[in-house]
Amino acid sequence: MVVNLQAPTQSNTDRDTIIDNTLKNWGYSNYSRFKLPSDASFRKYERVTINGINYILMDAQPATEDVRPFIKI
Repeated sequence: MVVNLQAPTQSNTDRDTIIDNTLKNWGYSNYSRFKLPSDASFRKYERVTINGINYILMDAQPATEDVRPFIKI
């Protein structure tokens, strides 16, 4: 799952709202989010479960991280 949230630096609450709104706009109304341990970067990870299928969501603010290497993987 790749969500490109090209927004300036924002608080974690704002980022959570953007992620929730994006998932809802994509038609996912029944999902759960579970925060995973962070690494030594600015990235944050979550497990998102939609209809019993788990996905990894990586959130990195464009001002602090280049997500292109992550997307390649």
